[in-house]
Amino acid sequence: MQTEELFPKRTVAQPKQINFVVGTKTGEDERKCYVVELDPSFEGRVGDLLEAKDERTGRSYVFMISDIDYAYPHKEEHAEMLDLLRRRPDKKVDEPTFKVLCKNAATSTLLGEVDQQNIVDNGYRPNKYTTTAENAKPQTEALMVNDWQDGVPLGHLRVGRGTRPHLPVHLSTTGLAGKRFLTVGQTGKGKSTAIRQMLDGHTRQICKNSNTRRVGFLVDDFKMEYPFDTYNQANEVVPGLVTKLGEIAKQKLVILTTNPDRYQEHANQVRDILKLQIPLDSL
Repeated sequence: MQTEELFPKRTVAQPKQINFVVGTKTGEDERKCYVVELDPSFEGRVGDLLEAKDERTGRSYVFMISDIDYAYPHKEEHAEMLDLLRRRPDKKVDEPTFKVLCKNAATSTLLGEVDQQNIVDNGYRPNKYTTTAENAKPQTEALMVNDWQDGVPLGHLRVGRGTRPHLPVHLSTTGLAGKRFLTVGQTGKGKSTAIRQMLDGHTRQICKNSNTRRVGFLVDDFKMEYPFDTYNQANEVVPGLVTKLGEIAKQKLVILTTNPDRYQEHANQVRDILKLQIPLDSL
């Protein structure tokens, strides 16, 4: 009798790349975040989108990675083991132990549940250990711009450090009528560029389409960075509204300033330049 018959050759399945939801934590903004323990072979970056499936309930969710940290704290026995490896390079850590020590955890924000090709908040939350996550598929990324199809084009969806040119993002400026909004971001992240694009697109829309609700904007532009050309951090010229709008600026753009004489050279490029008087009791 041959040995192969007594001990048939076994086929060992390759390990699957699985990321588990292992708990929650409170973020810096006091918002509840989910901790996703990452497979050692998984490469995730801040800003990446994850789609998660809860096998317990069958529900699907979308996360965004906000931070990546070590899954397990460094302990004294780890230091002793690493010191032994430095002195005895012939000694190796077994593969399972090495993979466990190399695991990372992704702190992730729950963006919502996938429900009939939309991302909504149904009030359900993913369960611990029964929810696994992977990189979001293209069709899942497309759901992020479902509610951003109308209005002024602002750019394209960004996932991590990647841009999705086929997923444009729009903003309905007429929907802002009677509302206040705030644009927040670090220096150089594009706040002024976004506002300039929004003002440019809105002005063009209300001039081109007579059916569009005619809503004007009053902008507190203390640095005068929107009407006229400026320079960015790379010392490149950033066209202002006067340059971009051309004839439309002559019809629609009004500048209120405490120093109207300073901008008289642009008087023929805008509709009007008015003196702004600020009462002292309002300061």
